[in-house]
Amino acid sequence: MAQPTVPEVLGASAIQDELTITLTKADYANLIATANNSGEALFTAIFLAASEKFNQENQASDSDVDIVIDSNGQEQVVRNTVPYIRHNFSVTIDVLDETATLKPSSLDS
Repeated sequence: MAQPTVPEVLGASAIQDELTITLTKADYANLIATANNSGEALFTAIFLAASEKFNQENQASDSDVDIVIDSNGQEQVVRNTVPYIRHNFSVTIDVLDETATLKPSSLDS
């Protein structure tokens, strides 16, 4: 199989050229799109969408999936006397044994 495509990972409308990546907020079902979504909200929407593609089941059936995002549950925490629910994830990225340093270009093969 082939490497996951940009639309498969970043949303059906995602496109790229040599200088830019363009994403469409409507591709993220869990995002309430506004003109001023925070960077954290956008990152979380992208992360959750990517976790649908990058999971152990998909990696087991497709050797070209090099990233796995696992949900490790949630826990209650208190930060500065304010209660939060913390969602825990682990991310693993497999690259060929060429270098000890992780580089995005290592995944372009």
